[in-house]
Amino acid sequence: MLRDIRNALRSPDSETPQAGSTVDIALYRLPERQREILRRYDLEGESQAAITRDLAISPRQFYRDRRAGLAALSAHLFNEGEAREEIFGSADHTAAHPVTVRDAEMVGRTLARSLWQSGNADGLRVLRELTAHVREPAASADLLLELAEVAAEFDDRRLAAEAARTAEPVAAESGIPPARRDYLLGKLARVRASLTSEASATASHYRAAETSLRRSLGADPTRIEAQSALAHTLGDLAIVHFVLGALAEARAASLEARRVIERFDLAPSAKNVETLAFDAILQAFRTGRAAEAQAEVAALLLRSIESGWCSTATRLAGYAVGLSCVSGDYADAIGWYERMSSIPFGGTRPRERPVLTFEAAHAYTMSGMPQKALSILKDVEPDETLASSESPSWHASVAAALERCGYDVPALAQAHRALAGHTAQRGTRGVAEAHRLIAICNAKLGNVDVAREHILEAQRLSEAHATPYALLRTLVAKADILRSPKIRSEAIELARLLRTLGKRPPTTGATGARTARP
Repeated sequence: MLRDIRNALRSPDSETPQAGSTVDIALYRLPERQREILRRYDLEGESQAAITRDLAISPRQFYRDRRAGLAALSAHLFNEGEAREEIFGSADHTAAHPVTVRDAEMVGRTLARSLWQSGNADGLRVLRELTAHVREPAASADLLLELAEVAAEFDDRRLAAEAARTAEPVAAESGIPPARRDYLLGKLARVRASLTSEASATASHYRAAETSLRRSLGADPTRIEAQSALAHTLGDLAIVHFVLGALAEARAASLEARRVIERFDLAPSAKNVETLAFDAILQAFRTGRAAEAQAEVAALLLRSIESGWCSTATRLAGYAVGLSCVSGDYADAIGWYERMSSIPFGGTRPRERPVLTFEAAHAYTMSGMPQKALSILKDVEPDETLASSESPSWHASVAAALERCGYDVPALAQAHRALAGHTAQRGTRGVAEAHRLIAICNAKLGNVDVAREHILEAQRLSEAHATPYALLRTLVAKADILRSPKIRSEAIELARLLRTLGKRPPTTGATGARTARP
């Protein structure tokens, strides 16, 4: 691949392949000398002798560093794994069997889902009433698990756990056909995942759900309800992997979810729109091409608005704000927030508003308006309305704004609370960000040795687990704390690369199919 990129760079008539931008970003995750060797020797075609002379190393050390660099680069680029064919089976199942509506309660479920999307908890009441009238065991368990999943979305953990406990013995009953039983067990594992606050345990439950759902599809891969549940599970698993900092695993799960949605034409639903939008974001982090992701997210946001999916629209608006921040366009990010923040709090599910608010707070903080950031963060201050899983991110956002205001002592306290929360959840990306904030605050308070310790830990975690944008901010903080012109130069170089890639217009032709239409 490196040879192909080098040949493309040498040809005046050839465009740089998309893999080139992915490699450029991944190189920043390597140690400096390995990065220099791969860039100059493998991409620019310089001689080994010239490079060893400039770096003052022996030929043996050169090849040792190159071998280690290639191994590390390969891990960053190709650790996603191939998409597994067993999702679809070996045959082409695009011509699925006709979908039949078997459940007499379908109208009630539709109403419940509509209320759920609009942030109206009456959807729970509708589902509870439906469960009281359904006698067939498998259908009853299916409804109970849907009730549990919606209750978890509204942070009603007691109701969610109660509904799951009631459904569990029915789902495991031997009299139910095996495919149906595996489908219900997959949904049960999804509920357990939503009730778990520790990220690695959540991922484990989603993997169990994935296994059960794949098993349920063994006899008939065209069953739409099971394929839809599988796509939802893979999409949720991608988000959890992202929180854990496992970017390659997140991308693999997200890509599989997209392929299921597109192969079985599952796109017209709120959950699948969210999955497609998150996949676009992960692709942007991998390649640096934020403009392409912005185009897709904007189209999906328009679809959500036109469909009346208030909660999904709020979540996607948060994604749009975040992508503008990644591109360094904080004014655009604030514009997205101000257009979408008119939606009243009662109009969305409890977990959606924080996503939008945290991203907007970052944009205000970076634009020199940290007081405004603190103001909007008060609206989602941790209490019974904010999911406990979001609390560490709230503390980190407050810490960043307080530090920009010059309130370094309270900022440090908030950063430590963020670190404790993310550590408890095992959210590696959040842990890295908390270490960065702690380092900045300590440096400003004169605790240089403590600052150095935390910024080095932040860099170690960021190189392996953070997005390119977060890695850039860590390099900038490290350059300031260590007062290193060399590190600052490296940060400036990465910033220019991300800005250049992020401003590129969406591609057309073969890759243009990724851009969704409203």
